[in-house]
Amino acid sequence: MELGGGTIYGAPVFDQARITADNPMERIPSYHHKRVFLVAGTSPNPVDWWDVINETQVLAGQREFRAALSQAGIAHEGLEEPGGHVFRREIFARDLDGMLGRLRRAG
Repeated sequence: MELGGGTIYGAPVFDQARITADNPMERIPSYHHKRVFLVAGTSPNPVDWWDVINETQVLAGQREFRAALSQAGIAHEGLEEPGGHVFRREIFARDLDGMLGRLRRAG
């Protein structure tokens, strides 16, 4: 899609409906009766400046989101794991088990 120098949100005239649709903090009630599984690293690589900047914000954002879910009474699973943004096989298996547990039998 060609944005003609703007952004997907419609700069310079912003489309607030699109912004709201993409902002989970503005749509907390939409998470009722859904499975929410979040994982964030607690210790980014101190030598990698991008990891430090990015991961500290990811962790802060997830903490804020989990607090909002809790305040709304929405069940969720939020994990904080040592390390930065890496694939964790054991967490993936746990997440996959949770997904499969929510599926209904066909037929």
